[in-house]
Amino acid sequence: MRVMIVLAICWMLLAMVSSCAADWKPQVIQQLNGNSARIELKGQIQNVTEKNDEVAAAPCIVYMPEKDEILMLLAYQAPHMSAFMSSKDHGATWSKP
Repeated sequence: MRVMIVLAICWMLLAMVSSCAADWKPQVIQQLNGNSARIELKGQIQNVTEKNDEVAAAPCIVYMPEKDEILMLLAYQAPHMSAFMSSKDHGATWSKP
């Protein structure tokens, strides 16, 4: 369950910049449940580009439990180019793109 929440939080981050300190805010995550009602989960969100005006889009997230690391591939800057980032502290800080 924790892995799913971490991935949902990261997926909601539309943009990333390098080595940002964690500034987490409460966020409701909705889990789709087939034809049944959605399940609402408490989570947190981090918008790390709020102050830096960076452009990033289409993040693809992978959690690697054997290394306890999150990897992200995204389209970065304008015009977009591919960038790769990683976090070894569950999204509190990220490597440079």
